[in-house]
Amino acid sequence: MRPLLLLAALSLPLAASAQKQVAPTAAQATPGDCAVGDAEAELDLAGVRARLYNFGGLFWRGQGAQYEVPRGSGKVAIFAAGLWVGGLVDGELRFAGSTYGPWEFWPGPLDADAATTPETCAAFDRIWAVAGADLDTYEATGAATRDLAEWPVGVGAPYFVDANGDGAQGDDEPTVSLYLGDPGYGTKTLDLAAGERPVIFGRQTAWWVMNDAGGPHEWGGTDPLGIEVRVTAWARGAEDEPALYESTFYRYEIVNRSASTIEAGYATMWVDPDLGNFNDDFVGSNPKRSLFYTYNGDSDDEGQGGYGTPPPALGIDMLSGGSSAMYFQGCACVVGDPGNAREARTFQQALWKDGTPLKVGGDGYNTNGPVTRWMFNGDPPAFWSEYNSDGQGGVNTPADRRGMISAEIPTLAPGERTTVDLAILFATGTDQIDSVYELFEVSDLAQALYDAGDLTDRTAEPDAPTAAPDLLAPADGETVSDLVATFSWTAVPDATEYRFQVATTAAFDSLIIDRDVDTTAVEVGPDVFGYNDLTPKFWRVRAANLGALGPVSDYRQFRYLRRAFSSFEVVANASGPIAPHPGAAAYQGFPTPGDENPVFGVQQVNGTRWLLATGNSGAYTGPYEEFLARVLRNDNAARAYPYDYEARFTGTSTAYRRFQDGALVEIPFEIWRTGIGTPDAPSDDVRLIPVVLDIDESGTYNLSAPDSPVSSSNDDPVTDWVYWYEPLDMTPGEAGYQAWLATAATAPAAHGPEVLARTVFVGWNLGSAPPYAAEHPEPGTVFRLVSSDLFGVAAEDPASSPTGLALAVGPNPARATATVRYSVAGASPVRLRVLDVLGREVAVLATGPRPPGDHTAAFDASRLAAGLYLVVLDADGARASRTLTITR
Repeated sequence: MRPLLLLAALSLPLAASAQKQVAPTAAQATPGDCAVGDAEAELDLAGVRARLYNFGGLFWRGQGAQYEVPRGSGKVAIFAAGLWVGGLVDGELRFAGSTYGPWEFWPGPLDADAATTPETCAAFDRIWAVAGADLDTYEATGAATRDLAEWPVGVGAPYFVDANGDGAQGDDEPTVSLYLGDPGYGTKTLDLAAGERPVIFGRQTAWWVMNDAGGPHEWGGTDPLGIEVRVTAWARGAEDEPALYESTFYRYEIVNRSASTIEAGYATMWVDPDLGNFNDDFVGSNPKRSLFYTYNGDSDDEGQGGYGTPPPALGIDMLSGGSSAMYFQGCACVVGDPGNAREARTFQQALWKDGTPLKVGGDGYNTNGPVTRWMFNGDPPAFWSEYNSDGQGGVNTPADRRGMISAEIPTLAPGERTTVDLAILFATGTDQIDSVYELFEVSDLAQALYDAGDLTDRTAEPDAPTAAPDLLAPADGETVSDLVATFSWTAVPDATEYRFQVATTAAFDSLIIDRDVDTTAVEVGPDVFGYNDLTPKFWRVRAANLGALGPVSDYRQFRYLRRAFSSFEVVANASGPIAPHPGAAAYQGFPTPGDENPVFGVQQVNGTRWLLATGNSGAYTGPYEEFLARVLRNDNAARAYPYDYEARFTGTSTAYRRFQDGALVEIPFEIWRTGIGTPDAPSDDVRLIPVVLDIDESGTYNLSAPDSPVSSSNDDPVTDWVYWYEPLDMTPGEAGYQAWLATAATAPAAHGPEVLARTVFVGWNLGSAPPYAAEHPEPGTVFRLVSSDLFGVAAEDPASSPTGLALAVGPNPARATATVRYSVAGASPVRLRVLDVLGREVAVLATGPRPPGDHTAAFDASRLAAGLYLVVLDADGARASRTLTITR
């Protein structure tokens, strides 16, 4: 049995679950009217980035869950967690805690009457965070951070007097913590000049004080306990303890400020451990180690946010001794999440909501096994674990798990206090099971340090790298025109990670990205940079060794251009042109990111609605980023942008099943590239080649049974997938398509590269099974995909110009030089220039009068950054333009 650190050492029998209703007495604490705390801080010097709050909950406060481990990975191991404290006062339940709110702790200490005021709560609405490096800097320079200078010793933050001036706490320099009634309590401030120093645990320590009497207990529904809780959170990050580098530690000192005794008490860490992909987790407990843990249900933590292979394990370790561990199923049922203090109390006692005790076997409720206080307490894959819940090798279904680990606390008379210490541990083995056993070893190491009194020792700061990385790409001033921007830099010796930052100013006082990574390259897409935003941005990198930061690199400026589409429209149906054009996209979040409502457009006069979407293994709708990733896959964007495209339902067209048997198949529409911003000029249109993926393998292009979730009902069938390919001959018109068609029966793959992939049409509310009201949009319907508007320059095709302008650029893409050929019908002043994506003129190739006929101009592209440019010819009041891609 692990020792429980107590300042009031009393034994305690298990409490009964029945609760007595009594009238409030003058001795009990009464709630105040404080505001919930706004303070937050981070532990971020070791291998974890943990967001801290001072309202009893950890890591989450309504959005942005932040327990990232490994730090900089973007992987979140815990969604939310929080402290619960419950006990009996005169036989009546008092409880402080919550799951996802409303919160039941408020900032600041309590006075002798277990009361507080809004002013006191506001004054202590802070979390003080000090690192060992902050102390080292002060010793060397005399410069102190705000939290160091204002370390709140007057309300109990621990400190010591550095009598010998060596900057370290010696055995003969005891820790001092003030309590109510001590001289200086409430008024004392830290005197750095006199040698007083904060006590730093590990490499980085955060401290705050909170209470449960600052407001009403709306979640639990009880009166306050009248407790003050002093919290210390720390990270070690020591070079000689790599196993604990990805762990954090928490000390909760619970002080009874009320005039009543608290009996039959429990302190609990409630946790919602979303270990990467939250939907495939298992949980377990190890009573010998007082450990609650979660691990993956299979060998691959797949999906967005998943850890991949091998998946890790995470544990909550009650270092000071635990009494039980429970889990909750995702249901509004007797084994589901608690919703108030009385239900939470049963779980603290290892009982289900109806008072049934936890039992070994099955789900712990519907079983006749022996009573236990520790859920799934067999080491996997042994019985009783989620890998063998029935003793016959029955494996549970992985899902979103939540749970808790509790410790009995002693009877607390007025003024008495107790301490609960716990660790959040992390480990990765060779597979999901081995990760659990690695976690056990990490637990044993943490416990050994704790038992020896060494876990709270200050650890040495690692040596920081002495060099800054050299930035490689993108170049200074470059416009990044790929869907995903790649940032890269040189490696630095002795660096274990790099801090990558992107800001909107060169002062880096407005950060877009502040990320720690263990590679020398980072990919960032429009989910971070946004849409159609070409404002200048700045990036830099700093090498680090176990969180100790080296010199910062120079910074570079760049711009980001999302290669995508500016609008999706339905421009015609059987009745002719439509004005204004309705939206046609079925995915969510377009055209305004964050808008969760699909944009519907009526495509037929009979009211049937059809939408353009992307096929995605049964899920045919999603955020705009998903649409782009699937449609503009690989290097499609380089060809697709900035042209416009149309799908024209003409009655019949020929495609082929490239990904199956290569057979030709008829589809009811033609696909076209329609130039750059020239919707009414057919002279620059190029007919493309359609490729079909026959989802139901029916041999025909048709609607398939898989339903698109564009509506809540199961009645939105989708068509087979269509991929858009260039013909070998890209001459405007149908020549290239007809040339392909002439040989398609024997050589269907004789065409150019893919432009768009995986497009489908969705029949909204069309029916849940065939026969459907319609198999496809009626003839005359035209879907249009517009990307030319993103460029911001009106472009006119040369052949459509009334003055007969012509313009061609080659080679395209170009690396160093390109030749621009142009012609004018009559004698006219001309201006031939090159613009960047912001519309800025970067080169003038020709200017002044030119005679009728053909002309050429050489363009030296070697001095320009890689990216997309526009070559523009103006003559006699008309304009022609062509895009040019420069590569390196």
